[in-house]
Amino acid sequence: MGSYHARLSPSGSYRWTECTASPGACDGLPNEGTEAARVGTVCHQIQEECLLNPDRDLMSYLGRVMDFYADGAEFWRDDPTPRCDNSLQHSVEVTEEMLDAVASALAFITEQVELLGGHLLVEQRVPIGQFTGEEGATGSADVIIL
Repeated sequence: MGSYHARLSPSGSYRWTECTASPGACDGLPNEGTEAARVGTVCHQIQEECLLNPDRDLMSYLGRVMDFYADGAEFWRDDPTPRCDNSLQHSVEVTEEMLDAVASALAFITEQVELLGGHLLVEQRVPIGQFTGEEGATGSADVIIL
């Protein structure tokens, strides 16, 4: 399986299915995320961490801050991972509203696993070249229930 993110990614299909010239037009443009995208990234990270560690207290995230850097990296501010702080571009503080949304998603996922009697896989790389026509293209599935 390849290791590059698909140019025609499913998450971007809303754009490239409506305008087939869009992938070419976007080549070379910086990926400048919006505040909504950053909030989504934070919620997504909390969901992943809670699914991988079910005993984690969701409320322990309240007030934590995720920092977003120029190179596209993001880290919890209290994470000891070394990084170049002069490239910090944005920060998002976790709110109760964000945790409510994550709690709802976690409850739904847990319910589906129980209903299906399935096995939960979190953040799995999956081949998508057969859909995008790009040899070796991959994507990431947030949740897979087998």
